[in-house]
Amino acid sequence: MGRQIAIFSDVHANLPALNAVLRDIDARGITDIFCLGDLVDFAPWPNEVIDVIRKRGIPTVMGNHDDRVGFDRAITPLGKHSPREQRAWAAAIALSKRDVTAGNRAFLAQLPAAIRLELHAGSLAKTLLLAHASPAALDEYIYADRDAGYLLALGRQYRCDALIMGHTHRAYRRRIARPGDSPLFIANTGATGRKKPGEPLATYLICQLTAGALTADIVTVDYDAAGLAAAIIASEIPDFYAHDFVYQPQLPRSFFTHSPPGVCMLFKTTWLSAVAAICVLSGAASAASPLPVRPYLDLATAQHIAQAAQDKAQASGWPCVIAVVDEAGAPLVLIRMDNAAVPAGVELAPGKARTAALFHRPSSDLETAINGKRPAAATARGFVMMAGGLPIQTDGHFVGGIGISSDTPAHDEVIAQAGVDAFKP
Repeated sequence: MGRQIAIFSDVHANLPALNAVLRDIDARGITDIFCLGDLVDFAPWPNEVIDVIRKRGIPTVMGNHDDRVGFDRAITPLGKHSPREQRAWAAAIALSKRDVTAGNRAFLAQLPAAIRLELHAGSLAKTLLLAHASPAALDEYIYADRDAGYLLALGRQYRCDALIMGHTHRAYRRRIARPGDSPLFIANTGATGRKKPGEPLATYLICQLTAGALTADIVTVDYDAAGLAAAIIASEIPDFYAHDFVYQPQLPRSFFTHSPPGVCMLFKTTWLSAVAAICVLSGAASAASPLPVRPYLDLATAQHIAQAAQDKAQASGWPCVIAVVDEAGAPLVLIRMDNAAVPAGVELAPGKARTAALFHRPSSDLETAINGKRPAAATARGFVMMAGGLPIQTDGHFVGGIGISSDTPAHDEVIAQAGVDAFKP
């Protein structure tokens, strides 16, 4: 096996994501690690992220967000953002400028624009150029469908066999034929710390040169996104950036298969107009064993849970509204019993269920936080932070939530617990 290098990008002050990615890299025994920048903005840990990078001595190129904070450049709104995102974007960057220490700001300001390195396999050598967005500009977006002629011109101008980038937050790889030479290899790491719609939580690349060919495997890593969202909400970071992790739609379960605890899935992607193949890291590209999957809440089970809750409410004389949702907070079952105590229950019960499912904790915990030491939790729009929502889990996996709206919070929790107790995966 040739030399392996791990490359990640766009951490954006997300310390839990960075730690998860580095743990996965370390578990694979890879010691050559590179970062493509954007260490700051949008999560509560800019200094902690920079400290990890500095302590581990990870070679890092400058991202556009690092440049803005390192040199205290003006915050200019982006036309592609909605007015709401423009406000959140400016506020988050202003916090980074305020909070990043002088030493860490100086570290950001001295980062290089690119890193050039060589991979060897016997007598063969390939030159890789690592840049945040493009070797031509810190903020250029190079997506998978970028004009081949332009990319070939970049390869000639910067004398490289491979161009590895981040910035777009979307992972891909691509080969472009070069007359009389090996193909130009283009790859994007995706993002470690701030996902885009339809993308996994965190991705990075493993590159190596074997059998005369340069390869880049896209590795996905999971971490506690709900915990991250709660931390953002409890901080001064605009809650817009918490919504990135609890609202954005995911690709179907059949596309990004969840791995069991401690195991990450490896995706080998060949981009034509879409991803062509997915495989598990097993030492070979075509593993014979089936992909492991995380348990999920199907409709029949959700109906069983709701029925158990309804039976408890009926027996106790507490007519109510009952909602069961899946792990993403999407509704599966909604029951409005005759004479339900609160007409608004048809809104409250699904909201409680969704809150419990996405925060991985009883909705009453968030009500307690608002009334206690974390009133900022009240800024989490779209959630119902009232007692009566419970998460549903099995074997350490959160698979959904149940929410109840009856006459009292105490009755809500008793009915919800009856539904959870009936869950037998």
